[in-house]
Amino acid sequence: MKGVYIGNNKMLIAPVWGGKMIVPSQDLSISPNLVLSGIIEPPLTKFFIDNVKPGSTIIDVGANVGYFSVLLGYILGPTGKIYAYEANPDLFSYLIDNLSINYLHDRTDLFNVAVYSRSKEISFLLVIVIWVIALFMNMIIAIRKTIQINLKSLKSKLWILILTLVIA
Repeated sequence: MKGVYIGNNKMLIAPVWGGKMIVPSQDLSISPNLVLSGIIEPPLTKFFIDNVKPGSTIIDVGANVGYFSVLLGYILGPTGKIYAYEANPDLFSYLIDNLSINYLHDRTDLFNVAVYSRSKEISFLLVIVIWVIALFMNMIIAIRKTIQINLKSLKSKLWILILTLVIA
């Protein structure tokens, strides 16, 4: 096991590559794999470890709880830069916490917005899936709620990134 329950519906995880992460215990997407094995998307994780160089600049779109942002923060070192985007406000709070407990805020800029071809505001459907263990039955409940989120265009950020790569 690579995780332990720390209360308030949160698990503390020890990823196989080092660091630490806090994930929602009721999540049924990435949390089970992180708790059991300390890794998600092993081929992509290995690719980043083998190919990303210290001092690079990375854009993490859909950063979720920050698994790849934290991993990349360790790889990039203090001279690297991560721009992390996560639209879901609940996941965004985990992203902030995970970068904080790994002392990686010196190399990250965080944005609680979605990325799109142009800037605007839209309705965003959140689906929260919870596994409920009751006295006589187990069930999975999906809770749906709609929130308003901002969409942000990355055009200017990408041009800055391309110019930085060309100049370097």
